[in-house]
Amino acid sequence: MRKKEYVIVLAIILIFALIPVGVFADENKALDVQLTKLELQNDKGETITETSIGSSFKLFANYTINDTIHTGDYFDMAVP
Repeated sequence: MRKKEYVIVLAIILIFALIPVGVFADENKALDVQLTKLELQNDKGETITETSIGSSFKLFANYTINDTIHTGDYFDMAVP
C-alpha cells in the first residue's frame, strides 16, 4: 500500500513539473515605422512600372524603425 501512495504522489509531481511555467512578455505593440522606398520589381529584381494579368512581381520596401523590436511587435503598411 505504501508503494502505491508513493507512485501516485510521484505521478502528481511529474504532471506539475511538465506544465510550462514561463515569463510572458508585455503585449505586442505597433511600431513607429517610416517607409523610405517602395517599388514593384520583376523576378530579376529590376524595377517595373506596370504589370499584366498573370505575371509575377515583388513588392520591394525599405523602411526605418526607430523603436526597440521585440518578438510579436508589428507594423501596418498601407499602400495606395
